[in-house]
Amino acid sequence: MQEEIEELRHENKQLKQENKDIKKALKEIRDEGEQIRKEKKKNNVVENSDPEALKNMTKRIIKHIGVEVKIKSAAKIGHKTCLLELEDQGDKEEILRNKFKLKNVRNERIYINDDLTRNEREQQRQMRKNSKTRARKGQYSEDRL
Repeated sequence: MQEEIEELRHENKQLKQENKDIKKALKEIRDEGEQIRKEKKKNNVVENSDPEALKNMTKRIIKHIGVEVKIKSAAKIGHKTCLLELEDQGDKEEILRNKFKLKNVRNERIYINDDLTRNEREQQRQMRKNSKTRARKGQYSEDRL
């Protein structure tokens, strides 16, 4: 009877260790997946505007931002959201640096943002929420967005 109890304890200990190892491996796989998704999106920007924007997007960006870009592909990923895949990261950085010029476009609301992974979007959402809460309380923080 005592031997059976010891054997069960030993088996339980082994199962707990296996469970811990599996959880660790799963976390590593998730982290690797996140890195792969991030790497895949490094040359992408997301534009939010009218659905017809996909056809005229390149012309508008060049006209209003004044940046020559090489677009690898453009795809509609939502009702008003288009995804641009650019040839290189330099084009992306140039667009993001000059996107403020789109505020001068009359009668159109065009927003260009970095293409983020789900985790990155959630982190930014949480940071904005925390900042708004602090601002309401009169606390100002060093980590401004």
